[in-house]
Amino acid sequence: MLRSTSRAILGITCFFLLVLVVIRGNALNHGYFAILKSPGLAGRIAFGAFYDVAFAIGLSAIFLICCFWLKSRPGILKHMSTLYSAIVVLLIFVALVNVKNIAMLGGPFNYQWLYYSDFLDNSDSKKAIAANLTKRLLLDFVAFSLLTISCGLVLGKALKRVHGFRYKKHVFAVFAILMVGYFLSAKYYINRSDFSYSHIANPVIAFSESVIKVLSDDQPDLFTMDIPKDFEPFDQRELVRKTSYKGVDNSIENVLLFVLESVPVDYVAGYPGNIKVTPVIEDNLSRGMVFSDIYAHVPATNNSLVSILSSLYPMISYKSITHEYPNIHWPDLSAELKKRNYHTNFLHASDNRFQKVDTFLSYRQYDEVHDYKTIPCERDTFIGSTEEWKHLDGVDEECMGAAFIKWMDQRKDDGPFFATLWTMQTHYPYFVSGEEKDYQVGDPVFNRYLNALNHSDDVLGKIISDLEKRELMESTLIVIVGDHGEAFGQHEQFGHAVHVYEENIKVPLIFINPALFSGQTKEIIGGHIDIAPSIMDVLNLEPPKEWQGISLFNEEHPNRTFFFNPYSGYLFGYRIDSRKVIYDAALDEIMVFDLKDDPEEKINIAKQIPGFVDTSKVRLAQWVQYHSKTMEKILEE
Repeated sequence: MLRSTSRAILGITCFFLLVLVVIRGNALNHGYFAILKSPGLAGRIAFGAFYDVAFAIGLSAIFLICCFWLKSRPGILKHMSTLYSAIVVLLIFVALVNVKNIAMLGGPFNYQWLYYSDFLDNSDSKKAIAANLTKRLLLDFVAFSLLTISCGLVLGKALKRVHGFRYKKHVFAVFAILMVGYFLSAKYYINRSDFSYSHIANPVIAFSESVIKVLSDDQPDLFTMDIPKDFEPFDQRELVRKTSYKGVDNSIENVLLFVLESVPVDYVAGYPGNIKVTPVIEDNLSRGMVFSDIYAHVPATNNSLVSILSSLYPMISYKSITHEYPNIHWPDLSAELKKRNYHTNFLHASDNRFQKVDTFLSYRQYDEVHDYKTIPCERDTFIGSTEEWKHLDGVDEECMGAAFIKWMDQRKDDGPFFATLWTMQTHYPYFVSGEEKDYQVGDPVFNRYLNALNHSDDVLGKIISDLEKRELMESTLIVIVGDHGEAFGQHEQFGHAVHVYEENIKVPLIFINPALFSGQTKEIIGGHIDIAPSIMDVLNLEPPKEWQGISLFNEEHPNRTFFFNPYSGYLFGYRIDSRKVIYDAALDEIMVFDLKDDPEEKINIAKQIPGFVDTSKVRLAQWVQYHSKTMEKILEE
């Protein structure tokens, strides 16, 4: 019994290893049959599957050891090969889903993504995974599973004939030498290749590592490393108290904050790019100001909400303020304007319950807060939810715009207003209103996204037309901003909360007002935390001393900003001048890009500038420690 069970496990393992290598080739964008088409890729794919191979061999070794321990209990032993087969089939499914996860999430599914998705109650990660459980994936799963188990069992029976083979010890010795050689060569190759660990990590090991990090509260060295006493000063918030806008003698009273969901600079008029689907914004550039280099601090909506409204960096954690501390005591733009007798309204075309955004907003002193549940709309609701997966629905943004216009009609007096309108149709899976246009991009999903963005632009146009009819354009500051970016294949990734490349975090920021602006572009580096102080600056109002941002009109603005991504490991970064730094603190790997010469972030120049790299690590550590202490103090209070 022991020998037959062991042979079955060994036979299945052989084909399991082969299948894992084939699937890893697909995960590396070479396809299932790349080795047959291009034999030169054999080494790259085989070494890229190193962690999968190590995991599979380790698993089979555990089972073989268990079989040896159970040799005196044949009743249990006879089921071991069946249990092993079931686990192997499950792991094949995990490996296939991981191919999609790498494309959509930037790496294997981890605990941080699980948290961000409200434990799979709603969210980007679940939608991305679910949308990619295609018929093709299921067919691949069935085919690979049948191949592995059936051929493995046949091989196991064939191994019985080897038992009496004269040179079997020599064969096993050669096999052992080859395996040792493979492991040593793979580690050497991986250390000197362009592989990213997130692209070659075994999904089971990666998820386990993320759980261990959370349970052990493991933090990167940035949180603890020493900062030289003579290092450059960091906290420049004293600057924020200065009123610095030097425009015409303005009579701005009203503020309309129009937030574009999942929109990077690439597709918005006023910024470099080949695809422009925002004619309304383009038509209004002549009475606006474009800010050239503005960044989301975390590529996730709930974090951006806090930074935009409250001029506060997000928590440096996979956790979020809206979910963990929605009642945080911190000044925000809506409350500050409410003190000055502004009418305030927040309208979101999607569901405010995600990550407890509704609870967070209830403490921000808006007169009214609406989402798709309370915005009147005779059009069909965009359904993204099921009985199990909630908070994914929304309404046509045109209904959101109409609700804003109706609110303007119903105001009790002509006092100033502050309204926040947050779009949703450009959020995955992207919703189209009306007849879909063909933008000739060759990708139906991307084309759907562009149609959704064009619709958001059209809704903005209707709102601007209404303000013009009310003769409120000269007294209203319109602020257009993206909450984060969205990737469509750049750097082999899709979506937004995946990395901190430009497509993930660089967002448009445009101020429109015919009395103040006339088509300028302000070359400045800033982030979401700078938006509220800039608005207060234009209004000639004193901003709260606690705010972390500095007005983008302030001549002493430090011209840099910081960002991070807690969902794909520990990614930290910042932008200063033309250089952008991305530091993977978990792997101690750093990338530096010169965006002036390399706007697509393809050439890592870190090795050419070791001094700047060392300074960057200290600069990141200084920010991490400063903000961590700030958050501790806020939460203690």
